[in-house]
Amino acid sequence: MKKFSTKNHSHFIRLRSALILIGLLFVNVLSAQLFVKSDATGTNNGSSWANAYTNLQDAIDAAAPGTEIWVAAGTYKPTRYPAGCTGCASSRDYAFHLNKNIKIYGGFAALESMLSQRNPMVNITILSGDLSGNDMVSGSGATLAITGNAENVHHVFITAGLSSAAVIDGFKIEGGNGNGGSGTISYSGKSYTRVYGGGLYQIDASPALLNCSIRHNAARYGAGEYAQNSASVVTGVTYMSNLSSFYGGGQYNSASSQTMTNCAFIGNRASFNGGGQMNTDGSDLSMSFCTFSDNYAAYGGGQLNSESSPVHGNCTFANNTADYGGGQANLFESDVVMNGCIFTGNSATSGGGGQLNSDSDPTISNSIFYGNSVDAGGDGGGGQFNTAGSNAAFTNTIFWDNTIGGQSNVPGADADIDESTITATYSFMQQNSGVTGTGIQTNIDPLFTDPNDGNFNLQPGSPALSGGDPSGPTDPCTGLPSLGIGRAPELTTELNGVSISASNSGFTPVGGILLCNNGKLSITADFSEAAGI
Repeated sequence: MKKFSTKNHSHFIRLRSALILIGLLFVNVLSAQLFVKSDATGTNNGSSWANAYTNLQDAIDAAAPGTEIWVAAGTYKPTRYPAGCTGCASSRDYAFHLNKNIKIYGGFAALESMLSQRNPMVNITILSGDLSGNDMVSGSGATLAITGNAENVHHVFITAGLSSAAVIDGFKIEGGNGNGGSGTISYSGKSYTRVYGGGLYQIDASPALLNCSIRHNAARYGAGEYAQNSASVVTGVTYMSNLSSFYGGGQYNSASSQTMTNCAFIGNRASFNGGGQMNTDGSDLSMSFCTFSDNYAAYGGGQLNSESSPVHGNCTFANNTADYGGGQANLFESDVVMNGCIFTGNSATSGGGGQLNSDSDPTISNSIFYGNSVDAGGDGGGGQFNTAGSNAAFTNTIFWDNTIGGQSNVPGADADIDESTITATYSFMQQNSGVTGTGIQTNIDPLFTDPNDGNFNLQPGSPALSGGDPSGPTDPCTGLPSLGIGRAPELTTELNGVSISASNSGFTPVGGILLCNNGKLSITADFSEAAGI
C-alpha cells in the first residue's frame, strides 16, 4: 500500500486551511453589511457607521449579492447615470439603480448593531429626485398639484432582473418627474422610458418592497411606481400624492402579479385612468387589507383594471372620485374578485359611484356598498353600474344609502344595468332595479351601528344578522348566517403615519382578530412631516 507522506500531509493541511479561509471570506461577503450615512466623516468604505459611505449608490455598486446595506436617516439623491447607460444626456437621467439581489434597509439612527433596532418611522430615510430641493406639493386627489420639479430626475430608483431575494425596506421615495418626452435610457439590457415611473421603475424585477412611502412623484404613466413583469411582495407601502398626467397616479402595473398587503393609496391623481392604481395587460394582483382613499381620475378614481382580474380581500375604497367608477372601474374582461370589501363615500359624475363594470364579470361576496353617489343626469349606478355585457354576481352583500342626484331608494341608485345582468344571492338592496337571484331582501334597513362614522357593525336585532346564505359561513358572534361578513372586525395598521382601522360585523378571516361588534372603519391621513408621511 502506498503511504501518505509527511510532505503530502503538510501540503494537504495548507490547502485545506486555504480553502476554509476562502470559504469563510465568501460566507462573510454574502452576509456582510455595508453602512451608509450622509454625514459620515471616516474612511468612507462602508465598513462601519463611522466609516460609512456617504453616497448610497457607492454602497450598491460595492455590494455583493446577499449583502445588507444599512442606511441612516437623511436625504439621499442620485448623482450619476445608471451603469452602462446609453441615451443618458443630463442630470435628469441620474437614478439610483439596482440589478443584483441585495437588501437595502432604511430607518437607522447610525447607532444600531442589529436590524431589529432600527425605526423607520422615527429615522426618516429619503430617496429624493428633487435635485434643487424646491418642490411644492399642494392639494390632494382632484386638487393635487406639484410645482418646482422641472429639474427633477425622471426616475428616482430603477431596478432590473431582481428576484424576491432582493429587498427595499424603510424608505420614502419622492421627487421623481417622468415628463421627459418619448426618449429612453438603457440599463442592464432594459429600456426605460423617461415618461414612466417617476418614483420607482421596475422591469423584470420582483424585489420585496416593504414599509415604504412613495409620494410626491410625477409622470405620465405610473407616477409613484411603474412595474412591468413584476411579481413583488409589497407590504406596508403607502402611495400618496403622486400625480400622473395620463394613467396610474399611485401605481401602474403591466403584466405583473404583485402580492400586496396592508398598502394604502391616498390622495393620488391621474388625468385619465386609475388615480390610485392602474392594472393592465393581465396584471392579476392579490390584494389584502389595502385602502384606496381620496384618489381621483376620469375613469377609476381609486383603481382601474383593464384586461386584469385582481383578487381583493378585506379592501376599502373610500371617498374616491371620477367621471366613471369613483371607487373602482373594471374594463375589457377584468373579472375582479372582491371579498369582505367596503365601498363607501365614493362618487362619480357620470356612472358607477362605487364601481363601474364594462365588459367585465365581477364576483363580490361579504361586502358593503354604502353612501356612494352619482350625479343627476349621469348614466346611473350610485353603488354599481354595469354596462357592455357585464355579468355581476354578489353574495352576502349589502347595498344601502347609495344615491343618484342626492336621492336614495330610486331606480338605479344601488345598482344599475345597461345591456348587462346582476345575479344576487342572500343580499340586501335598498332598491332593486332588475337584479335577480335568491334571498334578495329589498328596502329593509340593515341597521349599521354608525356608518357615517365608519362603524359598519350590525346592531342587535339587525335583519342582516340572519339574512345571509344559510349554506355559507356564519357570524361567529351570533351563530347566524350574517350579511356583510368577511372582514377582520378590528384591524389597525400604521402605514407611515396613516392610521387605518377596518372593522365589520364580526367574521374573522385567517389571520384576523375576533372582536364581536367592537370597532369601526376609520381612514385618516396626517399629511405632516411629523407623522412621517
